[in-house]
Amino acid sequence: LRYRLPRRPSPSDDDGDLIFIKWFLDNGTVAAAMGQRFNYTPGFNSTGAHTVKAQLSDGTAFLERTWNVTVSRKKADWTVLVYSNGDNDLEPYLLEDMNEMEMVGSTEHVNIVVQMDRTPSYDASNGDWATTRRYRIEKDADSRIIGSRLLQDLGEKNMGTEAALTDFLLWGLDNFPADRYQIVMEGH
Repeated sequence: LRYRLPRRPSPSDDDGDLIFIKWFLDNGTVAAAMGQRFNYTPGFNSTGAHTVKAQLSDGTAFLERTWNVTVSRKKADWTVLVYSNGDNDLEPYLLEDMNEMEMVGSTEHVNIVVQMDRTPSYDASNGDWATTRRYRIEKDADSRIIGSRLLQDLGEKNMGTEAALTDFLLWGLDNFPADRYQIVMEGH
């Protein structure tokens, strides 16, 4: 989402007072949103209706303009849902698999989404987290460190249960719509 106010050589009012512009998203101040330009990159959980507001002020008076914006997720050709149970002696190998997936990464046509559970006993790499996490795999040339953006940390989950698998699959279908799906299950 980008919006630029009409450009003037120097933003000032008729009295010569400088005009300051603050931007707001959904009624909260947006970090680093000062000036004539507003850039916003929606995050993972940003789908839906939003309100963008510009507030212009010369220090004594102000003027506001508001826009309604809808953020939607584009439907991919494929979504690959990888259920990776590494809460055991397979952990180092499943981390290696995840890093190999990052060599390709997701694209606008293919989402690669991983839910991985780890244990503190086998591999200390990548921050040695021992919870269940969800990632959308992004292209990364480092084959040792996971570079994909963390979408969710679910805490400790028992990935050996039907409920945990069902929750992941329904979440993946809802958040990464596609024409076709592939499910990969890794673990014992």
